[in-house]
Order: sequence, then structure tokens, then C-alpha cells
Amino acid sequence: MQLRALLLHLSLFSSLLLFFLISIFSTEGLSLTLGNVHVSTIGRMLNGNGVHAARPQFAKNHMDEPQGRNTLH
Repeated sequence: MQLRALLLHLSLFSSLLLFFLISIFSTEGLSLTLGNVHVSTIGRMLNGNGVHAARPQFAKNHMDEPQGRNTLH
């Protein structure tokens, strides 16, 4: 039983560590991901039926002026 708990904790820790390492090297991707979660949560609270009303405005605001490595000039 203790071995199972230890393996579970190691698995969770390694997942969190991987997430933070990716976020360090890709801060723009992390901010967009957190923004999507935040906006979808607001959309659910406002509509109550799960329709993401705020998402199109979020996408419009962030696609007008692209920045970062993956943009074409």
C-alpha cells in the first residue's frame, strides 16, 4: 500500500515538474492556455449552459497583433 502511494506521488510530482519545465520554455503558450481556461470559466458562469460566449472576443483580442517566434513577417 505504501509503495502504491509513493508511486502515485512520484507520478503527480513528475507531471507537475514537466508542466513547469514546459511553461518556463514556452511562457507565451502557458499564458494563452491559462487565458483560455479563465475565459471559458467566465463563459460558463455567465451563460450557465456551458456556451463559451467570451471565447470569440478573447481570440479576436489576441489574434490582431501576433507576437513571438511563430509569426510571419
